[in-house]
Amino acid sequence: MVLQQLFKLGQKSQEEEFKDKMKEEMEAKKASEQSEKSSDFQHFLKSPESVRLIEDWKKKGFTKRGVTKLLAILFPAFKSNKGVVSAAKDLLASLKGEDGLSRVLSILKLVPEGIMRGLK
Repeated sequence: MVLQQLFKLGQKSQEEEFKDKMKEEMEAKKASEQSEKSSDFQHFLKSPESVRLIEDWKKKGFTKRGVTKLLAILFPAFKSNKGVVSAAKDLLASLKGEDGLSRVLSILKLVPEGIMRGLK
């Protein structure tokens, strides 16, 4: 009986094992993200991520020069190339109105207008 209790104390519960495993994965992910930053902005511009971003947003009406300037401003603020690219996508989507907020606001605007038309 006593040996069984000592054996149980020596073992980790499934929750503790899961927490430890998740903590290790998060640390590994942070380490890999930090190592993925280009040495300078010129190398970043040549990366496939940034080239793809520039081409995609050029098709949507933004100039290459404008997207490149945005990337140049964002590059020093982030620890990884992926962070820069995701922030740039987010900002460009907001500027273009593709972030979903404009749809929500238009729905909110339509509801009061519909109510006002019904009252007249």
